Parts: sequence; C-alpha cells; structure tokens
Amino acid sequence: MTTPLTFVVPVGDDTIYERYFNSSPLFTNRSNFEIYCQRGFTSAAAAFNAAIDTAQNDLLVFCHQDIVLPAAWAVNFSQRIDELEYLKPQWGVVGCAGQTREEQLAAHLYRHDRELCGVVPLPASVRTLDECIICFRRSSGLRFDESLAWFFFYAVDICMQAEARGLQSYVVDSPCFHQAKNRISLPASFYRAEQLIIRKWRDRLPIQTLSGRVAGNGHLARKKLRNAGGQFLATFGYRRRPWWVGLPRILPEKLVECGGAALGCPESDAQRSINNASRQ
Repeated sequence: MTTPLTFVVPVGDDTIYERYFNSSPLFTNRSNFEIYCQRGFTSAAAAFNAAIDTAQNDLLVFCHQDIVLPAAWAVNFSQRIDELEYLKPQWGVVGCAGQTREEQLAAHLYRHDRELCGVVPLPASVRTLDECIICFRRSSGLRFDESLAWFFFYAVDICMQAEARGLQSYVVDSPCFHQAKNRISLPASFYRAEQLIIRKWRDRLPIQTLSGRVAGNGHLARKKLRNAGGQFLATFGYRRRPWWVGLPRILPEKLVECGGAALGCPESDAQRSINNASRQ
C-alpha cells in the first residue's frame, strides 16, 4: 500500500504535459493520487502555493511537466520515505538529485535513455536539490517564496528554508525520467532569481547547487559572462555536448513499466542494513 500523494505540476505547454507527466505509467490507476495541473501561473512558487492551500494529502510532490514516473514509482517512493522517517526523522525536503556541502553529486535519475548515479550513497544528506522533482510534508509548514517570480531556484530556496528550521534535505533512491530539452544558454530570469537568493541567504553563502555554487555578486558576474560567451558561440553554430550523453545507456521502455533500477546507485550502510533486514 502506498502513502497518499498529491502531485503538483506547473503546466506551460500542454503537449509536453500530456506526452510525459500525464502519460506516466504510474497513473494507469490513479487511486491514492491527487493531481494539481497548474495552468496560468507566472511563477512556480505561486502555482505550488495555491495547491498547498487546498491539498488533501500531507505528502506533496512538486514536479516538472516533462517528468515521467514509472509504474511502481509510488510504491518505491513510499518505502524510501518510510525508511527516511526511521533513519532521519528530521528530514525537510527530499528529491532524486542534489549537491552536498562538499560539492559531491547525490543522485539516481534517468535522462532520456541514460542513467545518472551520484558518487554519494543513498539516502544522502544534501545542501540543495534539483528542481525536477521535490517533496515535503504539508504539515511541515514550508511554503515557496513568491518573490521568486520565475521558474528557477525555488528548490534551492525551499531547501534553505528547511535548513533555517533545523531540517535537512535528502536525496532518496526513487528514480524517475526527466525528459527535458537541452539548453543552449540560460535566460536572464535565471540570474535574477540567483541574485534574489544571494540577497535573501547572504548569511548562508556559499550555497552548493547542481547549477553551480551560489557565492555572491562577483561569482554571479562571472557566470553571466560565461553564459554570454556561450550565446555568442551559438550564433556561429557551436553547440556544447549535452552533459548527459556520456552516461550509461538504459532501456527506458522496460524501466518505465516496472519502476526498477537499471545499474543502481550506491547505498548507505544504514540503508543496506534496512534492505538486508527486509530480505530475512
């Protein structure tokens, strides 16, 4: 039996939403699932908070519209949450990919036909999480900051809010597919959002994230310069090689129907003890 879940998805393109998230094998049987398809919002924070206000379930899952959830994802995720409650009851936010304070990758995620596994055993405590899918309890009182009036850095901010309350963020081993397009460069709104994070969390800098360290205005200026260089080169047809193409290949059609791991990622000693006990 799975824990009742509420999914919240900001939708900016109905074709992408229908092709990916809404076609996930998980939703063949929608029992125990509440789904908020949030259209017409100008920011992710506003879309998410509107759902928080009326959600019926305590466990809230915030997703991108280009996420695909395997058939057994909810069962696997519920088990991981139960294990985390046992191991680390003071958890605040969970996800499937994140960056540790030591700037190490903790992850288990599928990107198209590739598998991303981090070097840190799971579950892993991280400083921040990737925004493709994150989860927290409604009863935690966490809410998204609507002054982040875009679709960037909301996961970084919610992880910082949890940290400020003495709660930790974790990556758990419950992989999904992220079918995002490749970006040639980042929009100006990305850097405006990072600037807000710098001002809001100045006393907690540097902040380790999967899109690079947030470390102040000078560091941000260098990021902008590199991005502008990439945009300039793109006018001449230069394209950077997507970061994920060198990852191990998988067979998505098999994994998406069963929800099982492909290569699998390293597990922590505590996780291994739980897994061994469950097999006895």
